[in-house]
Amino acid sequence: MDAKKLEGSILQFALQGKLVPQDPKEEPASELVERIKAEKERLIQEKIIKKEKLLPKITEEEIPFEIPETWEWVRIRDVYYNRGQKKPDKEFTYIDVAAIDNQEGALSNQLNIIDPQKAPSRARKILGVGDVVYATVRPYLLNIAVIDRNFEYEPIASTAFVVMKPILIDNEFLYFILKSPMFNYQVESKVQGVTYPAINDTNFNKLLIPLPPVKEQKRIVRAIKNIKPKIDTYSEKKNRLFKIQEAFPHQLERSILQYAMQGDLIKQNSDDEPVIKLIDRIKAMKEKLIEEKVVPKEKTLTENLVGKSPFKIPTTWEWVRLKDICQVNPKNKVHDEMKAGFVPMKLIDDGFVNHHSFEVKTWKDIKKGFTHFQNGDVVIAKITPCFENRKSTIIKGLPNGVGAGTTELFVVRPFTNDINPEYLLWLFKSHHFITSGVETYTGTAGQQRVAKSFVENYLIPLPPVEEQNRLVQAINKVHESISKMK
Repeated sequence: MDAKKLEGSILQFALQGKLVPQDPKEEPASELVERIKAEKERLIQEKIIKKEKLLPKITEEEIPFEIPETWEWVRIRDVYYNRGQKKPDKEFTYIDVAAIDNQEGALSNQLNIIDPQKAPSRARKILGVGDVVYATVRPYLLNIAVIDRNFEYEPIASTAFVVMKPILIDNEFLYFILKSPMFNYQVESKVQGVTYPAINDTNFNKLLIPLPPVKEQKRIVRAIKNIKPKIDTYSEKKNRLFKIQEAFPHQLERSILQYAMQGDLIKQNSDDEPVIKLIDRIKAMKEKLIEEKVVPKEKTLTENLVGKSPFKIPTTWEWVRLKDICQVNPKNKVHDEMKAGFVPMKLIDDGFVNHHSFEVKTWKDIKKGFTHFQNGDVVIAKITPCFENRKSTIIKGLPNGVGAGTTELFVVRPFTNDINPEYLLWLFKSHHFITSGVETYTGTAGQQRVAKSFVENYLIPLPPVEEQNRLVQAINKVHESISKMK
């Protein structure tokens, strides 16, 4: 149960006479009702208020639930009067719906002082300290407040409110009635309009409220106020827990990937081919590609990386730079009329997933001004916020196996099939890769990017081929479990 429902349940409990005990020695509400009638008659005789039309008697069918014997059902107009209306004739404090803090049930601290010549047409209702205001427009927002202060400039309220001066009853008790599910259920049944749903004053005044003895009203108010901080604490903890629960799968995925890239997710197998043999094969393939002028000649894999590693890895692994095992942003050579896949940024899913879609295009329409790739390539968004949101995927399913896409991508293509592209993908989604990339951002706010040199020179923890495959299987299995938590 959320805090709002909990508060509603407590208010409902209170209005059924179940929150505080009744005291048979107290004046029953029936006598209070008679005193309220007498007070209204006095106000009419003194011409403070006008005589009102009689309200219909309450029928058994209208009563929504049982209340204690010392209580009475009344119509809400029976327990208040309004101070009337006037057109502002001097500077005044304007109380409109925006002036209500509906969380605290009070006026906000920032109120508008308005010149009478600039008064809104709705600024008409007179109010004073102790009055209760209820917004009848969009009443489900519960813009209700007790007027808790005096004003330097006369306060005038919007006609969007019912302004209630309680007669011989506790104004805070009236406030809690107005907030209760019981009262709002009645309001909802009388609301009219779609664009500006509202309840008119006539229908509002006929609504039923349960009326306890005055002293019991005050006990109920004290009890609710004592409970309110506990509800607020519950709400705060509930919200905090929700945020933790919402963030937990993401944090867990992030942690699992980092754990995997450090060689701690699965055990190493001494029977695996030593990773140095994999590196030798990659080196041979790269030299072949250099000879064929597919890739430019660069530093070899003999670079000394001792002391440069960002974290510890198993002794059976090796640190290598990405450019030493993969091409970055290779080009396709494809016939102009061939069908190909086109992948704008919006078609790449973000987060800890491996999914994209594509549009079918003719190669001649996308070969210039876009980034080239083919099935099996790993693509990484290089611009904020796509980079940190982990917009990266393995390209697959393209027509004729080739395609192009947004220039805001880096394309990574392993030199040999002995490097599992899924292993690279999960590496590129790891916390270390993302945070390291963000630290290198260049460009203006909103247009910051990771440089190609960062990707090319990023240090890769390279496991043996067999372990790469086992890691991918383990990571995918964990992701399946985590996805069930979302």
